[in-house]
Amino acid sequence: MVPGMDIMVQEPKGEEVGIPGHVDSKDAIGKLLEYQDENPGFLGGIMTWVTAGGLLLFLGSLLLLYSEIKAVLIIRDQDCRRRLFESGIMTERANIDDLVEKDIAIITIRPYITLSGASLLLLGFSCLLYPMCDVLTIVGFSIGPCLLVLCFGSLYLAVCLASFWMGVVWLCTRMIPGLLFLTISVIGAFLIPTANPIAIFIWFLVAIGGGYVYFYYAPQAYETTKKPLWLQVNQPSSQL
Repeated sequence: MVPGMDIMVQEPKGEEVGIPGHVDSKDAIGKLLEYQDENPGFLGGIMTWVTAGGLLLFLGSLLLLYSEIKAVLIIRDQDCRRRLFESGIMTERANIDDLVEKDIAIITIRPYITLSGASLLLLGFSCLLYPMCDVLTIVGFSIGPCLLVLCFGSLYLAVCLASFWMGVVWLCTRMIPGLLFLTISVIGAFLIPTANPIAIFIWFLVAIGGGYVYFYYAPQAYETTKKPLWLQVNQPSSQL
């Protein structure tokens, strides 16, 4: 059923519905056109979902980019101040406390803005994928628990897009974290056409595990010692 309209998509009768080995594109298009003629509001409902999804993706991307760009600017500013102190050019710490307070204020709200942006990406992809359930049913596919497919697919695409934006932004100041985010995004994008659940599951494990090791475990392990060159912290400091 398309929400907002009294349209119930019926599965084809007289034959067992399954995932066919081959789908005739002309036949599939014919079924969609026939269904559209019988239900004029069907296409309008799809366009509504697509428009809402596109708007949510746009807003989510804006929030995510705003949050991460602010964090990058803070880190670049802190790196500059640190080099000035270490070289002895800047010895007077007047007004530094005010700058640190402003940094702390932005650091505090950064996770909430980033998560809000990522959540909007998830909702946006959900809106874009939702009409696909009805379309696939009309052309003769049995898609099983569509809600599960919808949630997993939306999460997968949201992680890919969020990783892409974060990779692009962090390349401006932290090369290795930026490349790590872009690697996650690019590999995930290449796996989409394969629709291989095993490969996608492995990608999820590697992405989550690698992110945990690099951004959480490794910084704690080197907290009291000198960090190696490959470990570039991408979290703004609240002390400088």
